[in-house]
Amino acid sequence: MLGQNAVASDEAMLLLRSVAEQLKLPLTTIARQAELSQLVGDASVVDARSIHTHAQAALTLVDSYLLGLQLANGAQALELEPVSVSSMLVDVAHELDAFAEQHGVRLSLHIAGKYEPVMAHRQGLRAALLSLGFALLENYPLGQNALTLAVHRTPHGIVTGLYGIYESVSADQWRRALELVGRAAQPMTTLTAGSGAGLFVAEAIMRSMETRLRVGKYRKQQGLAATLLPSQQLQFV
Repeated sequence: MLGQNAVASDEAMLLLRSVAEQLKLPLTTIARQAELSQLVGDASVVDARSIHTHAQAALTLVDSYLLGLQLANGAQALELEPVSVSSMLVDVAHELDAFAEQHGVRLSLHIAGKYEPVMAHRQGLRAALLSLGFALLENYPLGQNALTLAVHRTPHGIVTGLYGIYESVSADQWRRALELVGRAAQPMTTLTAGSGAGLFVAEAIMRSMETRLRVGKYRKQQGLAATLLPSQQLQFV
């Protein structure tokens, strides 16, 4: 047990280092916007909106990190409940919209059909999807197609994730990136130019729900996704 706690502590410290690196970007943006407003004597509506958007992204990353720690360490009971992934994606897309607009990215929401609820930790699933979204939007290629939030069914369960123009992303690259969290400044350069902390925070939260983020495809787009079990399917496991 002591060995397991030591490993968990090491992983938490490495992830914290990644989060700290990632926070530099939005906080730097906020600082520059504030400095500019002081120089001109007033903050424009656009500047105020930008400051709020980047601050919200930073706060979401911190909140998600703390939640991930609580779930992983058992500080917060991991109570799974039926959750509508479709409704969750709609809410997440709405929360990501301002950040996407700031970065010149169009969000696309694909909900192919009707889905029964999945068993998940509601707050954890929301935090994971938001962290994933903020991380991918931060360095999404300008002028490309929309970043897609999608849910679809497979023989293994209901899959939800975010997909975009990432033709070179592979499962091996993702596995290697997970090994480099906190040890490399840019563990996953094919997805983000920064530390990518939001990706790894999302993975930590998904792992606490006994699923994993993985490289996946949806309608010729690649991204990161997780497979969740329908609530009634769990009754027979």
